[in-house]
Amino acid sequence: MRIAPRFARAHTGLGLLFARQGKLSEASDHFRRALEAAAGDAQAHFYLGLILKKRGQWGEAADHFRQAVQVDPNSEQAQYQWGLALAEEGKLSEATDHLRAALRIDPQSAEAHRSLAEVLMREGRSDEAEEQFQEARRLPP
Repeated sequence: MRIAPRFARAHTGLGLLFARQGKLSEASDHFRRALEAAAGDAQAHFYLGLILKKRGQWGEAADHFRQAVQVDPNSEQAQYQWGLALAEEGKLSEATDHLRAALRIDPQSAEAHRSLAEVLMREGRSDEAEEQFQEARRLPP
């Protein structure tokens, strides 16, 4: 199917469709085309970041999550995923910052509390990590 490059939303929609079908290469292609047409498409950056993360391309994934956050600073999931990608790169202090940012947006995210606790443990901050683990256990999954 040929779509005019200027139709970023169409490419993003097709990317989502292919991603749901597990066709990550095709999805990635459409997200990249969407970004060629509209570099500020937060959704395309976010979903491309997820695909790159799944492929273990942490640095490039982190860059796309960063760009998604620049467009939509209140995206809890973009902040959260950025933090996870940074942690995988070993950038623990930055990861902590973004996981805390995700929790400022959604303090009820057990997943974000748990991930923050794991990063804090890696940093040797066991007391803070224990607080986050306790909070994660208190919240519904």
